[in-house]
Amino acid sequence: MDNKKDYAVVQTSILIPTYNNPLSLKRAVDSCLTQKYQDFEIIITDDSTNDESEKMYHQIWQNSEKIKYFHNKIPLGSPKNWNFAISKARGEYKNPASR
Repeated sequence: MDNKKDYAVVQTSILIPTYNNPLSLKRAVDSCLTQKYQDFEIIITDDSTNDESEKMYHQIWQNSEKIKYFHNKIPLGSPKNWNFAISKARGEYKNPASR
């Protein structure tokens, strides 16, 4: 699901591929949003087999201009999910978020 239409170019894209772990996703996103540096976007690519992370996105971050969320209809597996996140990034620099 591509939830934002017109993306502004940003300096940094923070990539957060996720799989069935909404609590880790929330920690990662919240950590990014509390930083002083603000020239970034967050790309969430959700490879989950359930809808818990997607529900969290809609409940908490749906209206954030900084966050783009994509739920894979069919799980891609870790390497392809990372590559999908990279393909959606608009930033000059791409930074994988660590867990």
